[in-house]
Amino acid sequence: WSVVIQILDYTGLPGQRWVAQTLRWLVRVAEMSAVANVTISGVAGPNSHILNGTYVRMGGTLYNGKPIFKQTTQEGDYFLRYTPDALWVVSGKSEMEGNENEGILRSADRDLRSASDALAWHVWNNTMWEKK
Repeated sequence: WSVVIQILDYTGLPGQRWVAQTLRWLVRVAEMSAVANVTISGVAGPNSHILNGTYVRMGGTLYNGKPIFKQTTQEGDYFLRYTPDALWVVSGKSEMEGNENEGILRSADRDLRSASDALAWHVWNNTMWEKK
């Protein structure tokens, strides 16, 4: 990907501050646009058949300011998404549509730029969360 910035000298622009904010925004959009798929592997336990697999980016859609990814399984659609609580989670369609914080996989850390930045994950084993 590449970012092209054309600075035009129009009266009324707030100057350097505007240019810096625009640059940060363009770089952020370009970074988010670069990821097309996310593959989750190595999950064991009762939900592994749902969690392991490739999640495909849903076009240019942003969800809570981050890209959202979808995997279709025999049990339905599952989404890797960013929650209002600033966690990356994998959840079903109803949790995604309700913008809920629940899921069956969640990042251990908050405020991560992307799901790939997570160093640890919690997996729901149908009874409790297990740190992986």
